[in-house]
Amino acid sequence: MYVLRETMLKYQVRTSNRPSAYGSPSSSTHDTTLTSRSNSMASLNSVDSANSDGDWGTLRVYTSNVKACTDYKTIRVSTQCTTRSVIDIVLSKFKISCRDTNLFELWMEVTTKANGKAVRTILRLDHTARPLELQRCHPANMSRFMLHMTSEGTLVRVHDHNISPQVRIYSR
Repeated sequence: MYVLRETMLKYQVRTSNRPSAYGSPSSSTHDTTLTSRSNSMASLNSVDSANSDGDWGTLRVYTSNVKACTDYKTIRVSTQCTTRSVIDIVLSKFKISCRDTNLFELWMEVTTKANGKAVRTILRLDHTARPLELQRCHPANMSRFMLHMTSEGTLVRVHDHNISPQVRIYSR
């Protein structure tokens, strides 16, 4: 699996006048050119097309409940990507590593029409669900994903000085 970063991608293009097998380098050093590519969607698509782990697409995950200064985060995932990995990707994009990922859940809002009126249904996704496949089951702009902190979690304060008196942790 390829790991994509938000930096400039560089690759070498080797061209040759004679036909050669795919992936075999040209023996001529004069034919080698170095090309820079931006992190545009076209660039990401070409990198991902070499991966045979499934189709790739984008998910827009609404995150205002997790990080107040953001509305949503668009991430690139494969059809094999689970809800658990989507949560991990979004939290890593926000550099939220101090929180337990089990405290977060992904919700899918599906919009359908009944009697000419829009009906919205909110579904809590299981950690093994595949959000990109679910998104592709609905017409464009008729579903969206929201990241929430679960209501089942609780903040626990541990006073470890009761366990080991020589350890002192001071909090502000």
